[in-house]
Amino acid sequence: MRNQAGKWAVGGVIALACAMTGGVMAQNLSEKHFSQASNPDATRSAVLTSAIVEISIQHTGSGPQYGAVLKADGTATFAGIQNAPRQGEFAGTVTAAAFQTLADQAVQIGYVNFKNTYKASKMDLPSVYTAVKTASGEKVVLNYGGKGPAELAAFEAAIDQALERISWAQR
Repeated sequence: MRNQAGKWAVGGVIALACAMTGGVMAQNLSEKHFSQASNPDATRSAVLTSAIVEISIQHTGSGPQYGAVLKADGTATFAGIQNAPRQGEFAGTVTAAAFQTLADQAVQIGYVNFKNTYKASKMDLPSVYTAVKTASGEKVVLNYGGKGPAELAAFEAAIDQALERISWAQR
């Protein structure tokens, strides 16, 4: 979970957050497909939810420092750095139901429409990076100092709660 520069990164979240200029994932999904469905909104939600292949979170800054990646195939990885619930690198399994619940929440809150960065004006506050990945792209959101919308905070909390329910084995 360390990149080549020795910095902690979960699924390339930090590098991607810096490189992203905006983004709507799943943009390759056909609008025609949605408009022809009997319930276009429900179809869009179901397709977007099923298109999510990975959800990740990384806590940095003055609070606990750790990151985790949850994949639709059930793979889960965790790296605890400092003041984390566990120290070191761990592997586990996320249930299909738990992953689906998070994917559904990401779609329901309009995660792809969040700004890429929410920043507090103060220094030395915790940062939380979240990322939702599909086959066609990845959306990363930085929530520095908790300045993001309440829906983002709830999504972060839901990911952390899912991490608590995983049985982790140290690597």
